[in-house]
Amino acid sequence: MNNLNFISLDYKLCKDLYLYQKRFSPLLENNFWKKDELQEFIKKEKSHGRLCIFSKSIIGFYLALCNSDYLEIYTIFVDPSYRKKGVGSLLLKDCIDFCKVNLINKIILEVSDENYDAKKMYFSNNFEIIGERKNYYEKKDKREDALVLELDLII
Repeated sequence: MNNLNFISLDYKLCKDLYLYQKRFSPLLENNFWKKDELQEFIKKEKSHGRLCIFSKSIIGFYLALCNSDYLEIYTIFVDPSYRKKGVGSLLLKDCIDFCKVNLINKIILEVSDENYDAKKMYFSNNFEIIGERKNYYEKKDKREDALVLELDLII
C-alpha cells in the first residue's frame, strides 16, 4: 500500500488511539488500552508505540516495550478492512527497523494458537516458537493456548 505513514504514539494521540480501539473493541477483547493506560505506557522510559496512518486515519498500531536486549510486542492490530494487504507486515517491519537502529537483539511476543493469520505472518517473518502457555486466553466460552514467539535479530 502506498501513502502509509508511521508516527510515534505521543500524548496528543492517546485519545485518537483510544477511540480507534473502541471502534474495534470486540476484536481487541482483553487487549484494549484505555486512554489513561496509554498515557501511563508512554511515560515508561523504554516504551515504543507507533500508529499506521492512511488518508489521515489510523488503520493499525503496535505497542511494545524494550527490555534490556529485546523488544516485547504487547499488541499489533490492523483494521479488518486493511488486513491481508501487508499492513501487519509493515508494522512488524517497523518494529524490526526500530530494533536494528537501537541495537536490540530480538523481538518477543505472544499470540493465540487460534490466531492463524497472525501466526502465518509471524512465521513468514522468521519468528520461532519458544514457549507455550496452556489455556492462557479466555474467550467467550472457551480458553485458548498462547504461543510465545521470538525473532532473533543477531546476524
